[in-house]
Amino acid sequence: MREEIALGSTSPQNINKTAALNEAGLDNDPVVFTAYVAGNNADRITVRHQHDYKVASHVAFEDRGNSIYQLTADVRLPTSLKVGEHSSSLKIDACYDTECRYPIKGSPLVIPMNYQVTAAMFEADTPAAVNESQELPFHVNDAKHLPGLDIIVMSSDSPINAVYVYDIASNKTYTYPLSDRPESLSVDLSSTQGRIVVGHEYKVTQIDYNPDYPETPLQITHETSVENPMTIVKNDWVYLVERFDGFSEYTRLNLPRSQEIFMQGPSLRQMSVFEVHPSGHGIYFTSNAFSPQDIGRTNINEALELDYDVGSPYHGDYAIGEDFWFSYDGTQLYTSSGNIFTTSNNPEVDMVYAGALPLAPVESNISSVAQNESITLLADSYPSYTIRKLNNDTMSVDKTYPKTTRNMNGDAGGSEHEFDEEPIFVFLSDRGYVYTIKETNFFPELFYRLERLD
Repeated sequence: MREEIALGSTSPQNINKTAALNEAGLDNDPVVFTAYVAGNNADRITVRHQHDYKVASHVAFEDRGNSIYQLTADVRLPTSLKVGEHSSSLKIDACYDTECRYPIKGSPLVIPMNYQVTAAMFEADTPAAVNESQELPFHVNDAKHLPGLDIIVMSSDSPINAVYVYDIASNKTYTYPLSDRPESLSVDLSSTQGRIVVGHEYKVTQIDYNPDYPETPLQITHETSVENPMTIVKNDWVYLVERFDGFSEYTRLNLPRSQEIFMQGPSLRQMSVFEVHPSGHGIYFTSNAFSPQDIGRTNINEALELDYDVGSPYHGDYAIGEDFWFSYDGTQLYTSSGNIFTTSNNPEVDMVYAGALPLAPVESNISSVAQNESITLLADSYPSYTIRKLNNDTMSVDKTYPKTTRNMNGDAGGSEHEFDEEPIFVFLSDRGYVYTIKETNFFPELFYRLERLD
């Protein structure tokens, strides 16, 4: 009997999905496909799979034995795809040779993927008024915006260890106490809606935010072997590296099983910044502790390992700074020094210098970036402390929000002194509202407030 590969009769034949850009009750359950290899020499056939990340966020491939193969795929969050028709495919190759020059009948097995993302549908909201400001009675260690849900997630270690979630539409804040001091904060922007991960000393807290039950999200603590972890999350996996350990190898934590896997291969230098690309196809990183600075990438492949690091074509040719952010469409990477680099699955055009953002007139780096399809917001660090709105078509400044100060009592006599406020975070809501978190350093205390600017 001639060798042949085919999908099982009860297996789905494709993936077709439609979702609104900001759909709250999103069902992103994975789809399971089963393929069978038949024939006299079925046990000698090389079977592998391939896909891009145009639609799929995560693909797992498993040899179930007896020439049965299982492929599990889930699609990206609509906010990582944007409005429009998105098409791709999953492919399973079955060949007589390891290089797949001699495919068997039915190979490649092509599974179409189609995903239509429609425009956002907004309900009536009661947001903060323009220029409305509210004191945040806690330190803000880190903050992230989760599009789709349109929430601002903040971590804090004072006065209590907690995650705070500010719902932009309702102008309400929810508090989720933590068992330990938060060392890092990450959110899933590609796979699992509402997933928040906090790294602690030898622990990770998983918070799955649900807009239907904002007061009582799923909250689970997992033990890890990493003392001072930096974390990023994609789907059911958290990637951890040691913050202060020279070179630290990745550890991978499976959340449903609360199982830790030590990974061989790539490692990060101490004091690195790393983020998952919005498509989920790889991890980009830079180190703040070594000179010259550079950016690099580690692919997230479909096995339990990570690919080895790939650096940019440059090594110290361009300043990087202390942080970076991805563009709205995921095609570029913005550094806090203002330099821009491309991001791509094609290594020939990945991490290629693509110009620079305009820096503030007074020499300042960029402390935060937010962007949608039409505008870019830049929060400027010392000494400017301004926020600038750029037109995406020209990358020219359309509006500048000036530096602000606040009066603080500086001595026992009650006299007031003016202190600069630093915009440490800037956000664009799904509706286009502009928010900032500002910090005032009134030594030895720090004060924070959240303000809507537009």
